[in-house]
Amino acid sequence: MIKNGQHIKILFRNGLVEEGVVIEWTGKQAVIKSLNSEDLLVIQNTEMDVQAVKIHVEGPVKKQPVFIDEEVELDEPVRDPYLRAKSLTELKLLRAKEEREKARALMNTHHISNSNPNITYGIPRFQKPPNNNTR
Repeated sequence: MIKNGQHIKILFRNGLVEEGVVIEWTGKQAVIKSLNSEDLLVIQNTEMDVQAVKIHVEGPVKKQPVFIDEEVELDEPVRDPYLRAKSLTELKLLRAKEEREKARALMNTHHISNSNPNITYGIPRFQKPPNNNTR
C-alpha cells in the first residue's frame, strides 16, 4: 500500500512523529528521506515501531480568492482594521508575543503570601532516633 516516492507522515509507538518521502518500504525495514534536507531515516522494524502512517495524496488543489474588504458577520466588530489585513503568520506571532508578556507579568507579580494560606513554610524538626546500644 505504501509506495516509493509517496509523501508520508509516520507516528511511532513512542510518540515520535516524522515526515518525509518513501525511498523503500517493506514489512521489516523502511527508508525515508527528510523533506527539509538530504537526511535519511532508517526504520529497522516497521511492524513493531510504527503505530500509524498518514499518506499525503497530491491532487488538484482549488484555491479560493480571499477578499479582505468582504463583509463578514462576526460576534464582535473588528476594532482595528489594520489587524484584519495582517497575514495569519503575523497574527500568530503577535499572539505568541502577547502570551509571553502575560506569562512574564504573572511570574514577576507572584508573591508567596498570595498563595494558599494553609501552607506554612519553615524548617522541619526531626527527633533523634533512640540510641540502642545493645550488643
